[in-house]
Amino acid sequence: MNTLRLIRWRGERHASITQRLNFAAHATPEATLALVYAHESGLEPDEVRQARRAYGGNTIPAPDVHESPARRLVRAFMNPFIGVLMLLALTSFVCSLAQRGIVTSGTTAANGGGTPVTVGIILLMAVVSGLIRYVHDSRSSHAATALATMVSTTATVRRVGAGERQIPSEELVVGDIVTLSAGDIVPADCKLLESRDLRIAQGALTGESMPVRKDAAALLAAGARDTALTDAACLVFMGTTVISGSALAVVIATGRSALFGGLSRAFQWQRPPLPVARMAGAHGPLRPGAADGRQGPLPGRRRRGWGSSDA
Repeated sequence: MNTLRLIRWRGERHASITQRLNFAAHATPEATLALVYAHESGLEPDEVRQARRAYGGNTIPAPDVHESPARRLVRAFMNPFIGVLMLLALTSFVCSLAQRGIVTSGTTAANGGGTPVTVGIILLMAVVSGLIRYVHDSRSSHAATALATMVSTTATVRRVGAGERQIPSEELVVGDIVTLSAGDIVPADCKLLESRDLRIAQGALTGESMPVRKDAAALLAAGARDTALTDAACLVFMGTTVISGSALAVVIATGRSALFGGLSRAFQWQRPPLPVARMAGAHGPLRPGAADGRQGPLPGRRRRGWGSSDA
């Protein structure tokens, strides 16, 4: 194919993950196998080691679950809105001292009875805001951990010299040939080589309530450039579930490069501002990119090159 020759002519390390998935959605199974230097009999041990060095393992980095509650609590109070409240409380306290004649000598406060109550209310608002942020951060961390746990499964892989056998999904590499059957969780982003009555539940990525039909022969048309990757019937994605049927597929993207890996990073890094923070004009950290399977950039860093590890 012209696209395959073009990518190889430019050098395989210059093709991004998105280009690879787009190519697989439009290309025949034979062309996709050639692109990732795989074959239906499986990879040899040397090829597995080379693929792991080039593309990395099939793992999703877990959030920093070892962070102590005290450190997380301190970080929760490092917020611009809380800083404004503390400044207001300090200003109110200084004004109270001035009215009572401690700051300005020889004067007495005529009307300072309500000021301590005001300081207390402001401090209470700061404490409540920090605690809400602490609870929100803890829940986000637990959600990211749960997503990572969902893909801690085994996969049936075909390799030269070993035949078909079960291995931890973390050991999969780009180019591996995997078999899928009803009840399996798809271990990586794959291109279908063969399929029979295959239906996939991909609500974890798209929110669809009904399983979708997948077919190895259903390639995207050459002009369908605006179609979402998750709508490609010849692609299956990490974290989705096989409802019925069976299939043979080749791994195209693993770990952090997979669409599900981007979704896990979105849960871990996204920290939307609280309502009170939005009122004060304080915004949270960087908002991650699209992780819904569209053809936009994935959250977090993306591989710089085709076949190269993250820089």
